[in-house]
Amino acid sequence: GTRIGTPNSVDCWVYVDDFQATLYSCLREYEMQGGLVDWDTPLLSDLTTELQETNKKRELEKYTKNDPVGNPQLSHHSKCPTYYDNATADIVQLGAESFI
Repeated sequence: GTRIGTPNSVDCWVYVDDFQATLYSCLREYEMQGGLVDWDTPLLSDLTTELQETNKKRELEKYTKNDPVGNPQLSHHSKCPTYYDNATADIVQLGAESFI
């Protein structure tokens, strides 16, 4: 797809596959740079509540993207069972066009 800007010209990216969490992070970063965000609006209030509930469910380990030991994907991705049940995991792992 078309990408506007370059990584050096953008302070924050909102990713479709993790839209709510990355939007929230970008809005927090915007605030840290002096921007004002009205967290009391219904949309942002609901977003904050939903993210808090989601984060409790994900049980993510805390790593930074520059952690040489940890897995940086775990800082913004859940473990496979969050996305795949056993049948779906078998299709991905054991199918004719297996990915793993």
